[in-house]
Amino acid sequence: MATISTLKVGGITHPSRNGDVKVPYLVEFELDFAAALTAKGSALAAADVINCLVVPAGTAVIGGGTQIKTAANSTTCTVNFGVTGGADFTSGLDAKSTAGTYGTDVGAVWKTAGASALNLDITLATMTGTLTTGKLRVWALLVDVSDANNGAGIALVGS
Repeated sequence: MATISTLKVGGITHPSRNGDVKVPYLVEFELDFAAALTAKGSALAAADVINCLVVPAGTAVIGGGTQIKTAANSTTCTVNFGVTGGADFTSGLDAKSTAGTYGTDVGAVWKTAGASALNLDITLATMTGTLTTGKLRVWALLVDVSDANNGAGIALVGS
């Protein structure tokens, strides 16, 4: 098992905040298995973890999922998508499925990046043959849940 972290999207922020109002926002990443193969430097294998999205500290993941962009070319390949190699949002998506296929929602509960960021990863759950092509879209719906009452901003009446 290897962890491939050079492809991920990090430092995710969103400009849709106005004052104390925090709006959920969508982030996404297109995972190209050819790029993952190059980044790893050796054949992709079952149990490999590919970092895709880094959720900033103080942010909740409301939901997430996967979508096939281009079918994988291995004999068999199923993927999971979740926090640090887990299957929190997608479990057992056949990466050889037709383009446009979405992973089955596993009904995950919210995940929160507390004091430190967390990774949302694709794990190659099963893999036989050689995987050299294919693309997945991974997405997550995030909301900033950090303390809005941090003392900065407009002075209180009577202060």
